[in-house]
Amino acid sequence: MASRLTDETLQGIICPDSRVTLDNISATYSSYTEAGPLPGVPVADNTADTLRPIISGTQAYDVRGGIVRAGGVGDAEFAFRKNDGVEDADDWRGWGSPDAPVWVDVMYQDSGYVYKAHDCVTDPASQAVLAAHISYTGLNYHVFLSTINGNTAAISSVDIGSTLNDYAVPAACCSLHVQSSGRIVVFYGQGSKYSDDSGATWTVYSEGAWDRCDINPNTSLRMRVFEINGTLCCISNTANNDIMMWASTDLGKTWLQLNSTAFTLCAKFDVATMPDGSAWMTFIDVSGNHKAVQLTSAFEWIGDIAASRAITIDAAASLAGTYGDCAIACDPDGRLYAYGRGEEKVVAWRYIDSSFDVYSTGLLGTGSDAVLFNAIAATTTMGRVALVTDAESVDAGTSGEVDRLMVTMCGGWSTLVADHPGNRQLSPGFRDSGTESSGDDGARHYQAINLPTTAGSSHVAWAAAGAGGAGSITAEGLRVYGKNQMYKHDLPDDLGHAFVLEWQIKVTTATDSGFTPKPGFYVNSVHTSTSTRYNLRVNIHSDEVVVYCHSCGGTVITAAVDTTAAFRIYHLQMTGAGDLLLMHRLPGETVWTLGGTGSPSTTSVGGTSSYVQWGNDTTGPVTQDATWKMVQVRRIADVGTTQLMWVKGQASLVGKPLNSQGSPVPVIGTSAQAAYLHAEGGSSPDQAAYTIAAAHQHPVENMLPSVEPSPSKGWRSTSTAEQTITWDLGSGTTSKSYMGKAIGLYMSGVNFTTCELRYSDNGASWSTAGTLDFTTGLSGLSYTLTGDVVEVGSGGSNAAKYLFAEVLKGAHVVLDTNKNRQISANLSGGWVEGSTTVLPALRLAAVDGTESASGTCKIISKSAACFMYSNSLTTARYWQIKIPASQPICDIGDDAESGYHIGSMVLGEFVAFPTTGADWTESTSPNYAETITRRGNRVRKSLGPSPKRWVMNWDPADRFLDSAAPDYFSPGGGSQQPLAARAEIYEQLRGISERTSSLATAVVAVKHCPTATGVINWSESMMYGFLSGELELQNVFSENDYDAQQAIRCGSIIIDESI
Repeated sequence: MASRLTDETLQGIICPDSRVTLDNISATYSSYTEAGPLPGVPVADNTADTLRPIISGTQAYDVRGGIVRAGGVGDAEFAFRKNDGVEDADDWRGWGSPDAPVWVDVMYQDSGYVYKAHDCVTDPASQAVLAAHISYTGLNYHVFLSTINGNTAAISSVDIGSTLNDYAVPAACCSLHVQSSGRIVVFYGQGSKYSDDSGATWTVYSEGAWDRCDINPNTSLRMRVFEINGTLCCISNTANNDIMMWASTDLGKTWLQLNSTAFTLCAKFDVATMPDGSAWMTFIDVSGNHKAVQLTSAFEWIGDIAASRAITIDAAASLAGTYGDCAIACDPDGRLYAYGRGEEKVVAWRYIDSSFDVYSTGLLGTGSDAVLFNAIAATTTMGRVALVTDAESVDAGTSGEVDRLMVTMCGGWSTLVADHPGNRQLSPGFRDSGTESSGDDGARHYQAINLPTTAGSSHVAWAAAGAGGAGSITAEGLRVYGKNQMYKHDLPDDLGHAFVLEWQIKVTTATDSGFTPKPGFYVNSVHTSTSTRYNLRVNIHSDEVVVYCHSCGGTVITAAVDTTAAFRIYHLQMTGAGDLLLMHRLPGETVWTLGGTGSPSTTSVGGTSSYVQWGNDTTGPVTQDATWKMVQVRRIADVGTTQLMWVKGQASLVGKPLNSQGSPVPVIGTSAQAAYLHAEGGSSPDQAAYTIAAAHQHPVENMLPSVEPSPSKGWRSTSTAEQTITWDLGSGTTSKSYMGKAIGLYMSGVNFTTCELRYSDNGASWSTAGTLDFTTGLSGLSYTLTGDVVEVGSGGSNAAKYLFAEVLKGAHVVLDTNKNRQISANLSGGWVEGSTTVLPALRLAAVDGTESASGTCKIISKSAACFMYSNSLTTARYWQIKIPASQPICDIGDDAESGYHIGSMVLGEFVAFPTTGADWTESTSPNYAETITRRGNRVRKSLGPSPKRWVMNWDPADRFLDSAAPDYFSPGGGSQQPLAARAEIYEQLRGISERTSSLATAVVAVKHCPTATGVINWSESMMYGFLSGELELQNVFSENDYDAQQAIRCGSIIIDESI
């Protein structure tokens, strides 16, 4: 009969369970985040598909990607969605060419005059659009920076300051440049300021930068500062059509004038830097022709190259009449886009094979110079082009809104994009394909520069339909209020029934009943060859958008949406086959929400023609009120007699052609660093699919000793939300499994106070195996704080053990319940108030003055282990680490924390070594390199922290080799299940060797272990590291018979600390 041993000291090793791996983490029952996003590696579903979409920059989400048009590098079109378990087949994002407006907004507005001499660039990291502009406020021209967030589309502005310089002359132009460090420099005339905090604060950049120049750009009407092969270049329009150039080799701190006199070339121009280091300048020459020239050196004088190198994009009086302004923008992947602002249109081109090819119907036609902006600049962001414009109309007689800066966003990634028939130059925009003189009836774009009915120099864009209500231009857009106020545009009849209608609106008060627009649209779509039409009404209520078929007397689509909360974009299209689609989204969103589909009925033409009419109908109360930012409609024969539609869904989408150079993509990066996408390798067919799993600097697997033995890297979450990490130990044949007779959970490098180990059979009902509290014996301690020094106070508890010098270095202390601070050093002592013994002190790594000067604190140990014993073997399928939410972390200092940290974690069986006698040795090996100079001086260099080594020895112990039931040890006073037999240490160590792949995985050695379920958090009692050397069993004494009693001893073992 076996007997329980009662006088043993309990030692042992926590051996990591080989099934606690990354692969066995249950996605279903885990909810955790990982800090430090990094791009992952693409894996093709079919290895025969040799094209590889590569993400660079950063990657915060797993990505599912696909080829939607076959090809190789430069040709294959790519679409994607997040592979996060939430997005599905409806969330694939394609890419639309930047030849069609997608939304508009006001970037800046004040009561003064916004000067037309603005410029814009994009922050390469965040993809924020940065616009510098000058506004006359009070007595001085002030320069401003307005920003569009690259992810959310939120807009903000900051006053940089007055442009008055040493000559007391206000600057009339400005430009800006983003350096590789992220520094933003705004140049205004002779002045300049910089910001290193994304535009929040500004400091003078360089005084006297133009002192060596005879001519400076202070009174110029336009200015562009840009980079060519690492050198800055500045071009300005000094007067009339005269151009001057300067170069700077020190990032704009000093400038060199390139010529003694200006060169007569143009008044309107724009510049874009290319990925190859060159730059393109587009300009409107003195004859009104739209041209472009490539610059290859910052010291290249424009007068020497304009005549020989310039390319004519479009001649005057051609597609858009007389060109009044122009813009150019280059995507980081090298695609170059040019834009020309004519009398009533803006036209878009792309540079292809040494020439600029026009988008046949891109970009927009307004139908009147009274509702078309005047000055334009361009930049790319997240695959879109931002046209930053003034709001002063082309027609000088109507002026427009001179108090604001506007943006028109074009193309880009979304789940609904314009189709094309294999030729992207046919990608549809909102401009009629005819010349200026042929009219613009097939398409019409409106944004709130003037009232839609304002008469320009030659045309009225929208006819008045009703005069009972009122319309006015506000700071947000066109406000239409009251009843009987609508605007109408006639469309061509000879195009089947197809049309596309988009609008951007926020409702203040709507009439939520009836079948007439209050606000909304009338749409009459006539097909002349069949003498039929669709007669639709779009009724915008406060909580829904209803598409009503007047022909059939019924509702076709009802889309539940809050139209009052924000300016929302709506898309309504009718195919030639009579299929109706309504979708909507916010400007910062890339996923459109499906409002509904339907198939209305036709009716006879009845003598009517095609038109669209919008605003407030004649019926209803006078209180109906809404603000419109944009309305655009098209009925154009794009290919033959067919109008192209917008498409959605992976099988139908068109995507972004992937070049060898990266282009930013939305959604999958972070707010600070965008993700970039490019292609490598061969080619792939249509519908080739890829999975690109995100990597992280601090992934969850970093805390597993089998992956990363050092606790210095570890896992970090991105917030203090609850984190659950669950391992599934089941299989196809079983739903339960054991982890061990006793279970140990060890963690080091943590910054929180407590976590739990839980288990479950089904993932629904959980039991707590143990709680790991890192403040055990170290909570409720009274303290005083002076500067960064924490000392023993009065009125609290005492620490359970003596604190040795530097044992808390790198640990944390929580002051007065909520101020978590990192400890950089500590003096030894016992935290015992009123004691005459040695008292400790802590030095904090950082303080910010918000800490209480006194109170109670708790110290978070650098490492701790929880030991869990039970009456019988615990079996379960799921084992889970749960870190409760909202625990305080240290959010200040050089390594300010944003989430929870775990350096290393060992979860597995606690393999017990009961022994009646043991001794051990601990040693520390200082980690340095030493050299002796020729003069005999010793020079030492630290190579890092100094690891410890334990050597553990055991006394001999008796046992009978043939005993089937040897004497045993059990914790808990004998109430818990036995853990090990007498003298079983050697065999236990051999078992650990098998479980750790011949000691290749780190373990936790414990010198003094609690004999009841509990926690130890004293570093002198345990060590995380590797078992080293040979495992040896020594026969001290034995009788001849095999079944006789023997005295045996396990040889010494070595544990080397892993730090």
